[in-house]
Amino acid sequence: MSTKNEDEDLIKAKELFVQSIDYQNSGHLLKAIECLEEAFSLAPSRDSIINNLIILYFTLKQNEKLKTFLTQVTSSQNKQLHNLGQIYLNYVEEDFHKCIEDSKKLLLSENQSLTLQLYDILIKSYFKTHDISNVFLYSRKLLKDKSLYNQRLFSVGNILLCLSKPRAAKWFIQKSLNISFNQAYAFDLGFCYLQLKDFKNGFKYWNNRLEGHDAQNKLLTKISPLEKIENIENKKILIWSEQGIGDTLNFARYIRIIKKYRPEITFVVQKKLYEIFKKYYDDIKIFSYEDVIDNSYDYQTSLLNLIGILNSNYDEIPTDEFEFTHKKTIEQPIKRVGFAHSGNPSYFRDSYRSIKSDEFESIFSVKRINFFKINSHYEPYVDRHENVEDVGHLSIQEIADKIKDFDLIITTDTFLVHLCGFFNVNCILLLNYNSDWRWFDDYKYTKWYSSVRIIKQKNISDWRNEINIIKRFLRYKSKKI
Repeated sequence: MSTKNEDEDLIKAKELFVQSIDYQNSGHLLKAIECLEEAFSLAPSRDSIINNLIILYFTLKQNEKLKTFLTQVTSSQNKQLHNLGQIYLNYVEEDFHKCIEDSKKLLLSENQSLTLQLYDILIKSYFKTHDISNVFLYSRKLLKDKSLYNQRLFSVGNILLCLSKPRAAKWFIQKSLNISFNQAYAFDLGFCYLQLKDFKNGFKYWNNRLEGHDAQNKLLTKISPLEKIENIENKKILIWSEQGIGDTLNFARYIRIIKKYRPEITFVVQKKLYEIFKKYYDDIKIFSYEDVIDNSYDYQTSLLNLIGILNSNYDEIPTDEFEFTHKKTIEQPIKRVGFAHSGNPSYFRDSYRSIKSDEFESIFSVKRINFFKINSHYEPYVDRHENVEDVGHLSIQEIADKIKDFDLIITTDTFLVHLCGFFNVNCILLLNYNSDWRWFDDYKYTKWYSSVRIIKQKNISDWRNEINIIKRFLRYKSKKI
C-alpha cells in the first residue's frame, strides 16, 4: 500500500514539475514555484525539483525561502545541490568573492551536471566585482553548450545589456525568443530597443513586465486598461506610477499630453512626492498609494504605459519644467554645491552608477566651496571636512525647496538629477559608462532636461578622469572673475 502511494506521489510530482517548466518558459515564475513546492513535498529527493526551486528562489531574490529550503536539502545524494544553493545564497547576500571561490571549487568536482549553472553564476559574480574580462570568458564558455540554448543566449544578452551594449544584447535576446518566447526575456528586449531610441518596439516588449517574473502588478482595481487614446474625452482615467521616485518625476510629463484629450485624470504617486505633484499638477487629482482609491474610473494605466499609448517617440520627448529660471551658464563664483554620489544599493547596477565615498571625497579639497550632502545615509567624511554639511535627513519636499539656494547640484544617476531637471535647476550628472536606457548614448546633454549637463564615464568602473574634471571645473568656477 505504501509503495502504491509513493508511486502515485511520484507521478503527481512529475506532473507538477512539467507544469512548472511551462510556467518558467512563459515567465510566470511565482506559479512555477507553487508547483515545485508541492512537488517537493511529494518527492523531496528529486534533484530536478530541488535544483529548479533553488534557481527560482534565487531569481526572485527570496532569500529567506532559499535559506529555509537549504536546511531541507542535507542528504548525501543532494550535497552538491546544497552547495550550489549556498553559492546562490552567497550571491544574494553580496558575498561575491566567496561565490566565485566556491563556484570554482564545485567546477572541479566529478559531477559535471551543474557546470552551466556555475558558469552563469560566475558571470553574474564577476559582473558584480567589475571583472569584465572574466564576464566575457565565462560567457563564451556558456555558449559552447547547446542544451537549453535559449537560456544561454538570454544570459549572455542580459549581461551585454547591463554593459550598455544594446545592439549586441538585442541580437542574443531576440535569438533566444525565436527559440522559445518568454515574457521575462521579452521584457529585457524592450530595454534594448529603448536604449536604441526605438520607443515603439521598446514599450511594446517592455509591457511584458506585467506578466513576467519581475512584474509587480500594482493595478489598483479591476478597472479596464487604457489601450487607445481615442474616445477618452470626458472619461475618468486612473494613472499610477509603478517605478521609483526618479521615474515618476521623469515621466509625469506625458500626463500633460494626454490631458489635451480632456479626460478627468487621477494620478497616484509615492507618498514622498505627494506634496510636489499636488502643487505643480494642480489641474489633476493627486493621490498617494496610502489613499483610498474608489472604483469609479473608466480606464486605468501605469505612467510608463502612456508613452506607448500616445505612440510617442524619442524625437517628441516633451518638456516639463517648473518654477526656477534656468541659466545656461553657471555664474561665478560658485559658493554652494549640493551633491549625491550614490543611489539605492538594491539596484542591480548600483555599484556601477554610484561613486565610492573615498573616491568622491577628493572633491572637497576645493575649500572655497561649501558642499551639502544630499545622500540619505551617513558618510564619515562629513566629520573630516569643515566645508561639508549633511542635509540628507531632509524630506524630498524640503530638498526640492532647498536646491534653489545652491549654485549647482552634482549627482550620479539618482532621483536628484530628476528633481533638478523637474525644477530646472543647474545640475551636472556624473553618468556611468553602462548607464540606464533613458540616457541613451548621451555624453553632454539630455533631451529630458535642459538644465542638466552630463559628464559620462569613459572607462567602465573608473571614475578618476571624471572626478578630476569636476575638481578642475569647481576650482575655476569658485574663483571671482
